[in-house]
Amino acid sequence: DAMPYNNRGVTYDKLGQYQLAINDYNKAISLKPDDTSPYINRAITYRNLGQYKLAIEDISKAISLNPGEAHYYNLRGKLYLMQRNNVLCCYDAQKACELGNCKLLEEAKNMGFCR
Repeated sequence: DAMPYNNRGVTYDKLGQYQLAINDYNKAISLKPDDTSPYINRAITYRNLGQYKLAIEDISKAISLNPGEAHYYNLRGKLYLMQRNNVLCCYDAQKACELGNCKLLEEAKNMGFCR
Protein backbone atom coordinates (compact mmCIF):
# COMPACT_ATOMS: atom_id res chain seq x y z
CA ASP A 1 0.00 0.00 0.00
CA ALA A 2 1.36 3.38 -1.05
CA MET A 3 -0.64 5.55 1.36
CA PRO A 4 1.49 4.97 4.49
CA TYR A 5 4.64 5.99 2.60
CA ASN A 6 2.94 9.11 1.26
CA ASN A 7 1.65 10.05 4.71
CA ARG A 8 5.00 9.48 6.38
CA GLY A 9 6.63 11.56 3.67
CA VAL A 10 4.34 14.46 4.56
CA THR A 11 5.41 14.13 8.19
CA TYR A 12 9.09 14.05 7.26
CA ASP A 13 8.60 17.15 5.10
CA LYS A 14 6.97 19.02 7.99
CA LEU A 15 9.92 18.04 10.19
CA GLY A 16 12.37 19.37 7.60
CA GLN A 17 13.70 15.88 6.90
CA TYR A 18 13.41 16.38 3.16
CA GLN A 19 15.49 13.47 1.88
CA LEU A 20 13.51 11.01 4.01
CA ALA A 21 10.31 12.56 2.66
CA ILE A 22 11.52 12.19 -0.92
CA ASN A 23 12.49 8.57 -0.28
CA ASP A 24 8.98 7.81 0.99
CA TYR A 25 7.32 9.60 -1.93
CA ASN A 26 9.52 7.63 -4.33
CA LYS A 27 8.37 4.39 -2.68
CA ALA A 28 4.71 5.47 -2.82
CA ILE A 29 5.07 6.32 -6.51
CA SER A 30 6.71 2.97 -7.25
CA LEU A 31 3.79 1.19 -5.56
CA LYS A 32 1.02 3.28 -7.14
CA PRO A 33 2.35 5.33 -10.08
CA ASP A 34 -1.10 6.63 -11.07
CA ASP A 35 -1.76 8.34 -7.71
CA THR A 36 -1.20 12.10 -7.91
CA SER A 37 -0.74 12.68 -4.16
CA PRO A 38 2.90 11.57 -3.83
CA TYR A 39 3.85 13.58 -6.94
CA ILE A 40 2.27 16.73 -5.50
CA ASN A 41 3.78 16.14 -2.07
CA ARG A 42 7.22 15.45 -3.52
CA ALA A 43 6.88 18.65 -5.57
CA ILE A 44 6.22 20.59 -2.36
CA THR A 45 9.33 19.07 -0.80
CA TYR A 46 11.38 19.94 -3.88
CA ARG A 47 10.01 23.48 -3.67
CA ASN A 48 11.06 23.64 -0.02
CA LEU A 49 14.55 22.63 -1.16
CA GLY A 50 14.55 25.31 -3.88
CA GLN A 51 14.59 22.63 -6.59
CA TYR A 52 11.92 24.27 -8.71
CA LYS A 53 12.62 22.36 -11.92
CA LEU A 54 12.03 19.01 -10.18
CA ALA A 55 8.94 20.41 -8.46
CA ILE A 56 7.52 21.54 -11.80
CA GLU A 57 8.23 18.11 -13.32
CA ASP A 58 6.28 16.40 -10.54
CA ILE A 59 3.33 18.78 -10.79
CA SER A 60 3.31 18.33 -14.56
CA LYS A 61 3.13 14.56 -14.02
CA ALA A 62 0.20 15.01 -11.64
CA ILE A 63 -1.52 17.23 -14.21
CA SER A 64 -1.03 14.56 -16.88
CA LEU A 65 -2.74 12.07 -14.53
CA ASN A 66 -5.53 14.46 -13.50
CA PRO A 67 -5.81 17.43 -15.88
CA GLY A 68 -9.03 18.68 -14.30
CA GLU A 69 -7.51 19.65 -10.94
CA ALA A 70 -7.27 23.46 -10.72
CA HIS A 71 -5.09 23.30 -7.59
CA TYR A 72 -2.30 21.62 -9.54
CA TYR A 73 -2.20 24.42 -12.11
CA ASN A 74 -2.08 26.99 -9.31
CA LEU A 75 0.83 25.18 -7.65
CA ARG A 76 2.79 25.01 -10.87
CA GLY A 77 1.87 28.57 -11.77
CA LYS A 78 3.22 29.80 -8.43
CA LEU A 79 6.50 28.06 -9.13
CA TYR A 80 6.68 29.73 -12.53
CA LEU A 81 5.90 33.04 -10.83
CA MET A 82 8.76 32.47 -8.37
CA GLN A 83 11.02 31.94 -11.39
CA ARG A 84 9.65 35.11 -13.04
CA ASN A 85 8.34 33.05 -15.96
CA ASN A 86 5.30 35.24 -16.53
CA VAL A 87 4.09 33.50 -19.69
CA LEU A 88 3.85 30.04 -18.15
CA CYS A 89 2.57 31.46 -14.87
CA CYS A 90 -0.28 33.20 -16.66
CA TYR A 91 -1.07 30.14 -18.75
CA ASP A 92 -1.43 27.98 -15.62
CA ALA A 93 -3.30 30.71 -13.74
CA GLN A 94 -5.79 31.06 -16.60
CA LYS A 95 -6.21 27.28 -16.84
CA ALA A 96 -6.86 27.06 -13.09
CA CYS A 97 -9.40 29.86 -13.40
CA GLU A 98 -11.18 28.03 -16.24
CA LEU A 99 -11.38 25.06 -13.85
CA GLY A 100 -12.92 27.23 -11.13
CA ASN A 101 -10.01 28.58 -9.06
CA CYS A 102 -9.06 32.14 -10.02
CA LYS A 103 -6.95 33.00 -6.96
CA LEU A 104 -3.55 32.86 -8.69
CA LEU A 105 -4.83 34.69 -11.76
CA GLU A 106 -6.13 37.54 -9.60
CA GLU A 107 -2.84 37.64 -7.68
CA ALA A 108 -0.78 37.65 -10.89
CA LYS A 109 -2.97 40.37 -12.42
CA ASN A 110 -2.53 42.53 -9.31
CA MET A 111 1.24 42.10 -9.64
CA GLY A 112 1.06 43.13 -13.31
CA PHE A 113 2.12 39.73 -14.67
CA CYS A 114 -1.10 38.70 -16.41
CA ARG A 115 -3.87 40.55 -18.19
